[in-house]
Amino acid sequence: MTVKAYAKINLTLNILAKREDGFHGLSSVMQTVSLCDIIRLEKGNEVLVACDCPEIDPGKNIAFAAANAFFEETGIKGGAYIDIEKNIPLAAGLGGGSADAAAVLNGLNDLYSAGLDYHRLRCIAEKIGADVPFCIEGGLALCEGKGEKITQLDPMPITAVVIVTEGVKPSTGEMYAELDRRGCASFKSDEAMLSAANIWEIGERLSNDFMPLWEGTPAENNIAIMKEFGAVGASLTGSGPSVFGLFEDWQAAQDCHDAFCRRGVESHLCSTTR
Repeated sequence: MTVKAYAKINLTLNILAKREDGFHGLSSVMQTVSLCDIIRLEKGNEVLVACDCPEIDPGKNIAFAAANAFFEETGIKGGAYIDIEKNIPLAAGLGGGSADAAAVLNGLNDLYSAGLDYHRLRCIAEKIGADVPFCIEGGLALCEGKGEKITQLDPMPITAVVIVTEGVKPSTGEMYAELDRRGCASFKSDEAMLSAANIWEIGERLSNDFMPLWEGTPAENNIAIMKEFGAVGASLTGSGPSVFGLFEDWQAAQDCHDAFCRRGVESHLCSTTR
């Protein structure tokens, strides 16, 4: 069985104050895109993971954890051979690991005819990682809490997306600590984005509370370049370093992507998914 693990972008990302459990609350409108990893699954006697990316430890990969959680939750006696073809940049704010974990849960549910509904799959996903529950269904959704409170939204129009990854970020924990040091807890609401009526309004209302930490970096410059090529909006995704631009004009998106490629910058031309 072959399944696709779709990357995500954050149309908004509001980092709220710390909760009693030590985690920051968040409110984010997330959207999956067609950039994806390819996951191949076969039944087996144990869980084994292989990946074409040498930077990933198969035995500690989040997909490995997802498979073990699936068998523990369902009580199914078995295992899986999992082969991951990585296309989503690592540690780049695109949720690649979370997407892989969600694809494994969805795939094993089908492979073993387990019959788990989205609610049960999301309950398993919540134990694995903050973005995994959203990736179970994908599309467009408002994610709150630690990411586990999900409200599916009406799909946005299929839109061209250019994603550019340049630079290396500190750990996500260090970035949260820096936001705390600066006193940057957000009090913004997602109501403006939720009421956006078209792609132009969506583009105008993109926001990300991590953006101040990327001022003066390639991420900020790449956002400006995307807008020069006609993006209706551009922003940081996750805690970076990837940025994305939304384009109504598909040729403009292609031209923008080609320009980054000529500079030797990692760029992906893709689209939103439903």
